[in-house]
Amino acid sequence: MDIDAFVAVHRPAWDRLEHLVSRRGKLSGAEVDELVDLYQRVSTHLSIVRSGRADALLVGRLSALVARARSAVTGAHTPAWRQLARFFTVSFPVVAYRARWWWLGATLAFVIVSWVMGAWIAGNPEVQAAIATDEEITQLVEHDFADYYSENPAASFAGRVWVNNAWASMLMIISAIFMGLPVPYFLWTNAANVAVSGGLMASRGKLDIFFGLITPHGLLELTAVFLAAGVGMRLGWTVIDPGPRRRLEALAEQGRAVIAVALGLVVVLFVSGLIEALVTPSGLPTWARIAIGVVAEVVFLAYVVVFGRRALLARESGDMERAPDVAPTA
Repeated sequence: MDIDAFVAVHRPAWDRLEHLVSRRGKLSGAEVDELVDLYQRVSTHLSIVRSGRADALLVGRLSALVARARSAVTGAHTPAWRQLARFFTVSFPVVAYRARWWWLGATLAFVIVSWVMGAWIAGNPEVQAAIATDEEITQLVEHDFADYYSENPAASFAGRVWVNNAWASMLMIISAIFMGLPVPYFLWTNAANVAVSGGLMASRGKLDIFFGLITPHGLLELTAVFLAAGVGMRLGWTVIDPGPRRRLEALAEQGRAVIAVALGLVVVLFVSGLIEALVTPSGLPTWARIAIGVVAEVVFLAYVVVFGRRALLARESGDMERAPDVAPTA
């Protein structure tokens, strides 16, 4: 297909449709009929252009025009509650589910590195001495580690934790701009921090206190970080292997998916922050605090698997809803 000839022939119809859409509230009966007819014709033009190797700018212009015309023809807008429901039942879980192997890999790498490094620190007094003095380690183990969770009012502490965790996750997602290459460094930094604290606590026989304090909120919090890391690396991989789609189209779709995860993690990290501020320092028995963290983690994973798998089977990608390429006709 000669795209230049195609554009030259059909541009007057596109311009006319754009004019009618801009006057949508002032159209006569005849103009409304013309709007519907042009909407159907331009939708077909969009379908034809998409099936070829057309300029992405042309596809974008026609897509936007068809979407505006569809809104003018139907006169209906998706209610906000429906968009919100779709986000939490389709967009967020399906993106998380599709990236499951990426964040599972991040999880395994984090656990292995932090566990090996923590054991190395716990079993080597020379390494401990290089990290801090004996007095500083005693202060950390006996007071600072536990006091961190209760030294501030719960409300302000929850807010601070939420911001810090959200920032850590956003760094993972922002790294997608750089093909996800900084993600391993961010994971290494977090793993090292956990390993140092855990190793020092273990060296003084306080490993039970360590896990009793970090497990309630840490399960959900770290899962959010791993999910952010997974989608960040997956977007970077899309640059290398876009699949059957054009690279720009694949990047655009995956980029919107990353934004969906970023928005969803705001809620996940809010819940994690509440647990860290209200449950971790509470007077509940250790088993009860850990049980709350485990339940929160299981609920989140079940949510991702159930809703994500259902959406994937329905061929959902988590991308925005599109207007139809061809308008239905009687």
